Amino acid sequence: MNSEKSTKKDKNVKKISKANAQVIEIDAAVDQAHKMFHEHEKKRTADEQVDKRVRNKKLMLDIIGKERIAEERSMVLALRKEFLKEEQLAFMEHEKHTAWRHLADASDLPDVHKENEINTFLSLWEDSEAAYDVAVPETVVIVSQHAPGEPYEKLFIRGEQGLSAGRRQRFVQEELRRCFKAYQLAEAIKIARDAAAARGEVAAVAFHNGTLAKVHARLMAALDFVTVTALLYYDKIIPDSAAETLSCLIPEPTPVLKYGLWVKVKNTTRTFNSLIYPKLEIRLDPKLNGPPKLPKALGMSRENVALRVMQFAFDPFDGRACGARREFYALACTLTGSLLDFLERPRVQERWAVRSETREAHLLHEQPYPPPTTEARLEETAFTLSFEVPPTIIIRQPTLLIGKWVRADAAATEDPAGGGGKEKKNETDQTEPHGGAGEWELCSHATFGVGLPGGGGGPRRATFLTSELAHFAVLQKKTFDAPYAGWNLQPVSYDRVVLTLQGRYRGEASDREFVLLVEDAACKLLTPDDAELERLRATWMEPATLFRELAQVGFHFMLDDSDASFIDDLKPKNHALEAKAYADIAHFCQYYIFANTRHNKYGEDPDMALFRMSKKCRGVDEERKVFQLLDTTEESWYSVRYHRDRCVLSAFKESEEVANLSALDGCEPHFDLYTMLLPVKGEETMREQFSNTNYLLRRCVQQILSIIRPLTWG
Repeated sequence: MNSEKSTKKDKNVKKISKANAQVIEIDAAVDQAHKMFHEHEKKRTADEQVDKRVRNKKLMLDIIGKERIAEERSMVLALRKEFLKEEQLAFMEHEKHTAWRHLADASDLPDVHKENEINTFLSLWEDSEAAYDVAVPETVVIVSQHAPGEPYEKLFIRGEQGLSAGRRQRFVQEELRRCFKAYQLAEAIKIARDAAAARGEVAAVAFHNGTLAKVHARLMAALDFVTVTALLYYDKIIPDSAAETLSCLIPEPTPVLKYGLWVKVKNTTRTFNSLIYPKLEIRLDPKLNGPPKLPKALGMSRENVALRVMQFAFDPFDGRACGARREFYALACTLTGSLLDFLERPRVQERWAVRSETREAHLLHEQPYPPPTTEARLEETAFTLSFEVPPTIIIRQPTLLIGKWVRADAAATEDPAGGGGKEKKNETDQTEPHGGAGEWELCSHATFGVGLPGGGGGPRRATFLTSELAHFAVLQKKTFDAPYAGWNLQPVSYDRVVLTLQGRYRGEASDREFVLLVEDAACKLLTPDDAELERLRATWMEPATLFRELAQVGFHFMLDDSDASFIDDLKPKNHALEAKAYADIAHFCQYYIFANTRHNKYGEDPDMALFRMSKKCRGVDEERKVFQLLDTTEESWYSVRYHRDRCVLSAFKESEEVANLSALDGCEPHFDLYTMLLPVKGEETMREQFSNTNYLLRRCVQQILSIIRPLTWG
């Protein structure tokens, strides 16, 4: 028993000893934890004090920086106000001299700024057509007197009811020449609209768009009237009695309008392998790998049928596109095809010709194609349409995009035959056949030198497959040249700077680098040397007009925010930021070189823009060469980080993969480029550069930058 008790006692002692050891270890661990906690708290408190001092210092610097920027802003505004009257005087002098220069033009066109003059021009044109449409025979009066004092005798000889063939033909030519005059008026309206857009006059732009739509609608209505007249008197208007086609080029050397009308005048039933319009370089052919004749659905074997084609070197629907997001736009090449019916041919009996003079005979009867019938849908309707691309368009791709005009208010009705299809409302039934908004919709692709009999076709002959007759146009993707590969502004002299702009680089033949010479309030193209750009190289224009015409050739740099949706990972810059930056760059582009940086898309921050400017500046009286290479050494450039309310010299370099956006050592944020360069260049130099500025050149450069928006698209 005693041995068992002693054994239990020993075990209890061991347990107590073991427990005491664990307690000691726990106590030691707790002490160590308390010690570490106190040390950590001490360090944390010290770090918090340091952070607090840093935050307070940063807050103080921010407050001081904001106060400094506010003071700089007040100083710059006061400085600008000091030169405001001088600037306004320069603009007024320029406008006065511009008005005097145009005074000698003595144009017979109405003033594009006066709606009453434009309305009078269009109304007189329409009234002359109405007067011609009513046949009034000429009356010859012969007055004779046998002896002095005797009463006069009058003989009235009533002329023929109809006009001669020569007068009918001259009328058609005169009416087409009026269409050319309307084209000239439309171009003048576009130039006025460009100027209004550059000044930011929204109401004036809307006014010019309205008058432009009126002029284009009147032009198209006049072409309809010519067509009705030609159908009614085709036996007199078509010069060759054996011919069936009327072809006109207006004007002859470089036509902006090609008009062609085929009229079936022969009673024989026949099939057509092709339909060719002489002089126009337009033809209809069967589609490849199909029957060797035009579709039966065209109805060319019927009686009293005609087919009209027209090609324009402009967009007759300019200013009427209604889509908020438009991926394509029309180049200066549009084509229209129309299938027509007329009531009856003139019946000739001996020396008399009997014509239908009903009201319906003086209306244009346009038939939809393909015909909206079930039988027609079972037939083949496709054919190839070929045309000559005008020499004012640069062919940049092996195939052209072809689009058709779709009216926003085009009514679609169910097929009366029960086929479940849709048919377009006939334009002759519409209140405004040539008015209304719409948009260009991609419908086909055109190839060059393919699809003609024998595989013929010149280098500019385009052929596309279509199953309908409509308003067609050569389209171009708006963002084809965005984002830009590079841009820079280089000073040449007091009144000239050079802008270099390169569109999106693809390594293809379509790539171009544009060099523009800006002088005072106008600019012109220097390169590239394409023959299609000869007029833009020879003519001084305002920036908005130059870039609009450049877009019509095939290079579109007039993009807006909605176009960013068609480019991956691109966000438009803040408009207020861009406006301030472009005004800043335009002010000092007479002295410094400004260029893009590949880091501008860093993070795609819409509230921050990056660019470079040269450290070396042009002297006030220095004149440089127009073409000069940029210095590529990084030591020759300042890197600028620009925000809406401040800018600063930054540490990023062009050779770095990741941009270092921190400020340069010793540099602080400033209000604008003037105040940013003050500590670097000195007050005397900056004051001289600020005051010795060409106001016209500065405004012109600012307009160019606002149009091409290099900080967003570059």
